Amino acid sequence: RLGFTQFETGTRVALRGGDEIVIQEAIASRQPIIVTSRDAHARSEHLIPPSRESITLALVHGSQVFGVLDVQSQHREQFTENTVSGLQTLGIQIAREMAQARRISELERTVRDQEATLDRFMTQMSELQRRGESVAAQGWERYLQGRGEAGFGFDYEGGRIVASRDLPGQI
Repeated sequence: RLGFTQFETGTRVALRGGDEIVIQEAIASRQPIIVTSRDAHARSEHLIPPSRESITLALVHGSQVFGVLDVQSQHREQFTENTVSGLQTLGIQIAREMAQARRISELERTVRDQEATLDRFMTQMSELQRRGESVAAQGWERYLQGRGEAGFGFDYEGGRIVASRDLPGQI
């Protein structure tokens, strides 16, 4: 209940020397570290009063350490083999979910970047299309003005309709 009360009230606990020793040991060994009030002062300093025992587990997925899970109890010999096994399973699941959350965040960032690139590309393509249409329209306008009253794209020669010979190259 101690940790929940601190969490609920927003109380922060500064790391002490004993905390660092236990946390580093848990991370380095990747094994649960149990500390009791009977341990040497350097280790038992890790316990937050009125706790008498704690277990600290590294939250590891693959080779990545995401943090530590530290559970403290006011009762001695609280961390049975079954409890330790359950907490290890919980730690594995927490680390896996943290890795998954990180991957999802990275994928979301990649999608946002790709969407921004696609938006820039689409804007550039629209501008190129607009310019192309403008150039074609100007070419047709010059051609039609130059033909005057003559037929559109065709000429009448010797009783036959033939394709006009004066179409500009851009048309």
